[in-house]
Amino acid sequence: MVLSSLLLPIFRTKCDSAPPPLPPISGDIIHALSAAIGSAVSITLLYPLETIRTRAQVDTSDSTSRESLVHTIISIFRKEGLAQGLYKGWFSLVVALWSLNFVYFYFFHALRRWVENSIDALPFNNQTIIDLLVGFIAGVIAVLLTGPLWLGKLLLVYLICMSCVVGLN
Repeated sequence: MVLSSLLLPIFRTKCDSAPPPLPPISGDIIHALSAAIGSAVSITLLYPLETIRTRAQVDTSDSTSRESLVHTIISIFRKEGLAQGLYKGWFSLVVALWSLNFVYFYFFHALRRWVENSIDALPFNNQTIIDLLVGFIAGVIAVLLTGPLWLGKLLLVYLICMSCVVGLN
């Protein structure tokens, strides 16, 4: 009883007061997250086509008659299932693509804002040229920072496809 009467005012003041405001989120981070999430959703929806394309490129059989797209999807689904067949290797691609798009769009918007703030120092004011140059620089930065992820993804997909072609599963 005594303990509750001592602690009640402490909890009341902590709970009754409004929580501290969250720090503002940069627009650059919002653009980067939007692009990253959009790329992850789109590759998730289209990954079965990526699987079929990759397997067709690695396929070394001499058969001249290729199966139709629908027949190939159904065949892989029946033999290997959804997760181990059509979406095998999906996670590595999502991580690499999410990271690439996040880095690219973050640096694109941050560099573009920086250029627009210092536009008076530029000898030209053509927005198209500025966007092309900023996009080029952001692309170089994104490729340099996420290159190891893409190399790892490429090696994983190659090993997965070779195991499927050879039949090691």
